[in-house]
Amino acid sequence: GSLDRTMMTLFLGITGGISWGPVVEPLVRLGTFYAFVVCAFVAFMIFCMLNVLTGIFVDAAIQTAVNDRDNIIQSQLEEKSSLINMVKQV
Repeated sequence: GSLDRTMMTLFLGITGGISWGPVVEPLVRLGTFYAFVVCAFVAFMIFCMLNVLTGIFVDAAIQTAVNDRDNIIQSQLEEKSSLINMVKQV
């Protein structure tokens, strides 16, 4: 096959778009080493790379939540200060 077809097959293999069986069968006929390479690639991508990407997104979400909490606290403090100033003026 061509390079673009190979890349699409690997992408579908790690995203669940195609089962590993039909992908590995032709490679086993060439040699078990090639089948092992594909299995190692899929395992690496699923367990390592996708977990790293998930961690990045989770960290970004946590940072957004912390910043939002800080903004809420700041607005409450400003509101409290404003109310105290209004009471002092009366």
